Amino acid sequence: MLAGLLLVPEGRRVSELERLRTPPTRASGRVMTAELRRIAEIGALHAGAVRVEPVPMVKMTALARYGLASKAPTLRDLEDDRKAATLLATVRHLETSSVDDALDVLDLLITSNLLARAERAGKAEQLRTFPKLRSAARTMASAMEVLMSAPEATADRLVSLVEVWKAIEEVVPRERLAAAVETVAAFVPVTDDDAAAEWRAELVKRYRTVQGFIELLLEVIRFRAVAAGRPVLAMVRTAAAMAKSRRRHGPGDIAAHEPLITGSWRPLVYRNPDLPEGQIDKAAFMLCAVMHLHQALRRRDVFAEGADRWSDPRARLLEGAAWEAARPKILTIVFGLFAICGYQFSPRIADLGDTRLWRTNTRAVYGPLDAMSRHTIRRDRIRAHWCDMLRVAGSLTMGTVRAYDLIRMLSADGRTTGLGDAFAHYGRIFKTLHLLQFISDSGYRRMIGTQLNFQEGLHRLARKICFGNRGQLRQRYREGMENQLGTLGLALNAVVWWNTLYLDAAVKQLREQGFPATEDMCARLSPIRYDHINFLGRYAFTRADLTTGLRPFHEQAANAESY
Repeated sequence: MLAGLLLVPEGRRVSELERLRTPPTRASGRVMTAELRRIAEIGALHAGAVRVEPVPMVKMTALARYGLASKAPTLRDLEDDRKAATLLATVRHLETSSVDDALDVLDLLITSNLLARAERAGKAEQLRTFPKLRSAARTMASAMEVLMSAPEATADRLVSLVEVWKAIEEVVPRERLAAAVETVAAFVPVTDDDAAAEWRAELVKRYRTVQGFIELLLEVIRFRAVAAGRPVLAMVRTAAAMAKSRRRHGPGDIAAHEPLITGSWRPLVYRNPDLPEGQIDKAAFMLCAVMHLHQALRRRDVFAEGADRWSDPRARLLEGAAWEAARPKILTIVFGLFAICGYQFSPRIADLGDTRLWRTNTRAVYGPLDAMSRHTIRRDRIRAHWCDMLRVAGSLTMGTVRAYDLIRMLSADGRTTGLGDAFAHYGRIFKTLHLLQFISDSGYRRMIGTQLNFQEGLHRLARKICFGNRGQLRQRYREGMENQLGTLGLALNAVVWWNTLYLDAAVKQLREQGFPATEDMCARLSPIRYDHINFLGRYAFTRADLTTGLRPFHEQAANAESY
């Protein structure tokens, strides 16, 4: 089956592999259906069932990258073993990337095609009703002017309602005022949720876009959910079962999902005037479920198994026996988000005057700093997530979770998660200690300045190595760019290691020759110098001959070659 991917079917212009590895370029209902079928075709190859645990992940990634970039004739010419390995790694990669591609299409379809168009249609309807609303408001304003100018009642004279109405009717007839009140009541929403009623009604008109793929979406992609997302996932499953059903549905069929049908969705679902009494609007219910699914996917309350960008960000955390084995070690490196992994975060303060200090004791008195430390650290939030915080620290220390996954755990769709909020409060303890030390300790401030200068020098060297001193990322691809940046780290470390090795040898030789190379002098040496490095041409990584030792200094004075 894998070898058949390299063949070009009759009547086609490209191989099956080329078709399956081509990502979508547009977002529509048809494209979404085609992407779900692509996921099903890739899954039918069962590449994910092959056990590849002995093979390093970096090797699988390299094989997949080669398979994704090479033409079918090139892959057909490979040796059988390498061809099979390359195709297997490529299809396994496509099993993940195709799910991400489909959910990217779903996200874009909902935000750009459905929501944006519905909101534009809703605004257009508002503009059409604006003249009526303006006329009604002017009528009501005239009546209110009369009411506000009516004389107040006194002990000698009472003002009756009949007199007030008579004065109002001299300006605005009662029938015209009543019609104006009805117009304003009809067009002005009572709550913010009611303000969305118009575009949600427009959204329901486009339900056929979703109807075509919602059932296939749940068949092809294995969705899972945390506790907050399980009601949403159950609601979507009910909507998918109703999508192609021809029978009529009543409130009892969706009673379990009533808590999610809130605001202006309720009249759209339960009180459609075009449907018989006691019958729900299936289209409105379906769109309500899809909107909840979209929000839950962005918050990662619902996630997709087998995906990468849309997967559960906590999936790579240590758990079970691995976590229990690592737990005692992790409990000894614990401070802040940096400190919880054994690091001290000491940044330079850009605007010290606007910086906050935090306290854990609301009754403590800190003298001159009392006014600056009015904000309290919520220790209850730290305690509630302490176990997960330790798991994060352990997973980062053991290298089982990526920084990208960590960011998704701490923040989702621009909002801080509960775990992220716990880390924020925990980190404020150490931020406050850092600020107090920064204010009171001049040596600490000098250390931060030295650290910053060294880091900037390291960045300057990295820019020279990476892109010939341009320091720009212009490529549109993503996978290759990640590898390019990873290679940058390897080359940067090689330069620093080489400089360190030979600086140490040079100091030893100078001391042997009688030169007083003191510790103060050596403290000013830096391994990030690059005057002797040639940044042009190609980089060759070969196994060094370590048996001959280091090269002698000043081997050939006339040799202009740089290393």
